[in-house]
Amino acid sequence: MQAHVTRLISVCAYALIKSLNAIKMEAITFTPAQVQVFNMVSHIKTSMGLEKLREQLAAFYAKQIDDEMDALWESGQFDEKRLQELRGSHFRTPYNK
Repeated sequence: MQAHVTRLISVCAYALIKSLNAIKMEAITFTPAQVQVFNMVSHIKTSMGLEKLREQLAAFYAKQIDDEMDALWESGQFDEKRLQELRGSHFRTPYNK
């Protein structure tokens, strides 16, 4: 019985190795910004630190959106009329039932 199990494990291991060799491994290139973020995140050791990072990232992106909306408003691409047109609109993807 043990010989059959050993043979089965050998066959499975061979098939796994053959499959892994068939997969193309592509190198992932990170931008300098991504590397910087990885380096900073590696210093976070607590859930509180992670939550603070999430809050900072949310504030960062909220400010970017606010700045972009201000620029659109000042340029006239977005105004009160367009805001009223969009009020009540729903842009979610409809789901099939």
